[in-house]
Amino acid sequence: MAILSLAPAKCSGADDGNEPISISATSSAGAQAIHQAVAGANDWDEVNLAIWNEGAATVTLTLEIGDAAKTRTLPVRPRDPQRIEETFWLNNGKTLKAFAGAADKIMIHAIVAAHRS
Repeated sequence: MAILSLAPAKCSGADDGNEPISISATSSAGAQAIHQAVAGANDWDEVNLAIWNEGAATVTLTLEIGDAAKTRTLPVRPRDPQRIEETFWLNNGKTLKAFAGAADKIMIHAIVAAHRS
């Protein structure tokens, strides 16, 4: 078994790799990239998300994990920051994407850890 190194990594969907991402997409067709994983099968990106709703009403957030067929949908209440309990493990260049029921209300902060062989 190979030993993996672990290090913080920049979130590819954030302007500077660390800023929160405002979700403007409202459908799967235009789903917004949160993070694109490392290429290859032996290295992994571990992605954890914190989310919040800057609007006045609950908004549905849909995450696409690697492709549009693998999704998680959750309600995001206004002014109630949440940490998504699920950790997303991505490799082979797969992309974690998001869209919401209302544009520019949901903010996502992605924390990425790079596991490299």
